Amino acid sequence: MQNPVRTALGFVLGALLAGAAPACAFDRKAAIARAAAYDGVVGRDQWGIPRVHGTRDADAAFALGYALAEDDFALIQEAMSAGNAHRLTARSESEARIAYVIQLFRVPELADKAWDTMLSPALKAYLDGYADGINLYAARHPKEINRPGLFPLSGKDIVRNAIFQSPLFY
Repeated sequence: MQNPVRTALGFVLGALLAGAAPACAFDRKAAIARAAAYDGVVGRDQWGIPRVHGTRDADAAFALGYALAEDDFALIQEAMSAGNAHRLTARSESEARIAYVIQLFRVPELADKAWDTMLSPALKAYLDGYADGINLYAARHPKEINRPGLFPLSGKDIVRNAIFQSPLFY
């Protein structure tokens, strides 16, 4: 016999997810074109540790995003999926619960407010650069994408993920 509360929660979560906006297709060519705006370089030392360099901070952030994606793209997708679960199709009950919590705590609205009123243009450029580095990796390695609808990432997606994940560290 099923638990009626759990069944009701499943219906509520299903209704919330059904109302979510459909994911747009990832335009790989656009991600590659956007990457041309950055002057970031990833080097590796003898142990494979990335050394990133850029003309501007945003260029270095772009290179950092790309280097981290090279090292563990699956983990980046998993982590970014948590903070952006409200716009993805849940693959499990656990992911549906995360999407519900994100909406309950108004994480998307908080990220929008932070982006619009609290973050400097330099920090926004840095966050966009980081996201664009990850997007370039995704564009170059489409077979490694395991979360359709997650890409392209934006700086605001990085903020959304930080707002969601940060309280979980305490």
